[in-house]
Amino acid sequence: MSVSTQMKKIQEQVEEYHAKLPKGLRQWLNQRGIPDPIINKHKLGFDSKGITIPIKDDSDAYVSFKYRKNPLLENKNSPKYWNDFGASAQLYGMENLNASPTSIVICEGELDRLVLEGRGIPAVTSTAGAGTFKEEWAQYFKGIHGVYICLDNDEAGRINALKIAKLIKDSRIVTLPDMGEGGKDVTDYFQSNNTKENFDELIRNSRTAEQMEIIADLEMAELQGEIIRFYPSQDIVGSNLYYTIPFYRRNTDEKSKNPYRKAFYVISSDRHISMVESVRDFDKQYGFY
Repeated sequence: MSVSTQMKKIQEQVEEYHAKLPKGLRQWLNQRGIPDPIINKHKLGFDSKGITIPIKDDSDAYVSFKYRKNPLLENKNSPKYWNDFGASAQLYGMENLNASPTSIVICEGELDRLVLEGRGIPAVTSTAGAGTFKEEWAQYFKGIHGVYICLDNDEAGRINALKIAKLIKDSRIVTLPDMGEGGKDVTDYFQSNNTKENFDELIRNSRTAEQMEIIADLEMAELQGEIIRFYPSQDIVGSNLYYTIPFYRRNTDEKSKNPYRKAFYVISSDRHISMVESVRDFDKQYGFY
């Protein structure tokens, strides 16, 4: 089968499956936070295997389907999501990137992306899960002022968010709050009676990869009892207030005889946080030399 014939077949299937979407599944999607205009715009449908989510490539052509098992049927042993056999990982939401938005959210899951879009928030996601984010995809985000990474609030989500943030310059990580047992993703967040205004506040409180790593270091050091001194200080340099926290943390240098090394975390009044290894480094970084 030629490429053009295959693409034509997929286009026909998109329309066929969309027309077959049962009322019950449409209502289920509505309840998840995906309104009818979004369902219709993105041609969500149904075949014998479950909800069909048509996937486009960067040329805006349909190339495959992602499937979500029928949530109205009891079948706990089958996978919740799967792709067409042999389908390559794509960015679901390329049309949002092609529209040159001022900001965009990278989320975890096709339905999460549509939940955000239903609230007027442009979003994209990997069709192969948050653990698969190709390095070459970073180029699509160049020139976008605000790139926000909001993955699931679990260990895997935090790890993958850091990986993505390091690929995309100036991107920031959005941390979802603890929503109790069973709640961890964007959809759960909005189903917990949160609004777009609440999500905008999370955006405003987002942090860079560097800031997230510093916070993780501090939390781990405190948890393991590695912070053995805590002498904070503050000073004003120019128009900024600097709050400096010197502490000792475990030395990762295997050649060193000292199990601890001193470091300084510096928090400024203009909402920046960084780590320096010595007073001299601090002086150089903040303009004393």
